[in-house]
Amino acid sequence: MTRWCCGGSKDLLDSNPFLNHIYQRNFLKESRINSLRFLWPLRKARYDISINSHPQSRIHYRATARFIAARQRISHLYECCGPLDRLLVNKSLPQDYKKHSVDLNLETLALLGKRPTLQDHSLDIFLSQAEHGWAEDFLRRTV
Repeated sequence: MTRWCCGGSKDLLDSNPFLNHIYQRNFLKESRINSLRFLWPLRKARYDISINSHPQSRIHYRATARFIAARQRISHLYECCGPLDRLLVNKSLPQDYKKHSVDLNLETLALLGKRPTLQDHSLDIFLSQAEHGWAEDFLRRTV
């Protein structure tokens, strides 16, 4: 089962056929008690891995991974990382602004003893039926 917890990319992930559940919450707009109510079931799910994808440098994401008790908490080390960040993450790799974020995120696989399976990776965006319809209608009107 693949579950994804995200900050602001839920709209991009909603139609992805490789994910069967997406959790999203804007913790900055929620009260602390509502945030804890949302996170508690995730903690009970006993996640094996939490990967904070590049360039998600907010300490809040690393704190969330620690709170839900993911056994492996992976993130990149940024210039702004401090001692608290290192307590929240138990596997890390340096970020490198010379590399594309996709490549940096694929490098996290090595921390799991894995490697990419394809020589070249493309970016896919999976659109819903409604989004396809909107795009076709837009193209018809503008051509």
